[in-house]
Amino acid sequence: MNALVKTMETQKTDLTEVVVKARQGSPLAFEQLVERTENLLKKIAFPIVGEQRLADALQETYLLVFRNLHQLREPGAFIPWLSRMCLHVCYKLRPETPHQELKDVAVAVSDESDQVAARVTLNRALNRLERADRDLLILRELLDFSYQDLAYTLRLPVGTVKSKLSTARARLRERLNLSSE
Repeated sequence: MNALVKTMETQKTDLTEVVVKARQGSPLAFEQLVERTENLLKKIAFPIVGEQRLADALQETYLLVFRNLHQLREPGAFIPWLSRMCLHVCYKLRPETPHQELKDVAVAVSDESDQVAARVTLNRALNRLERADRDLLILRELLDFSYQDLAYTLRLPVGTVKSKLSTARARLRERLNLSSE
């Protein structure tokens, strides 16, 4: 199990108590939720909205979470629930221009130029995918969500998630092959 998965599992367990306290109205607990999940939301939001709208996406997401936290039935499912909220907000804020190419945040250093070029190519290919495919790939491949968390986040059965993920990977490979030609 890689470090990100272990971190996410530990974070899920630790967050359950904080979620319960936040649902009871503790401002400190809600602040802790924000602090502990901000990096995750940035990783979800950036490929969708870009750097210019990232802060707005985070603010809107946390406002939505604050207003709706009482509706979360299972405190242990906070991360997938939060991720779904973030995706919803990001697509509301997403620029209207289809397939807008997002700027990569990496600073190009001469010996890292191939790596930066690969990331830019990946961002372009992701942005040329349909929303459902992009969501699956971001959550599974970039953030290492489990199939169960993907199913909860996207409101799909696990078998459907696996099937759609396979299709999304094939479409991404196709886009990457087109961009390399």
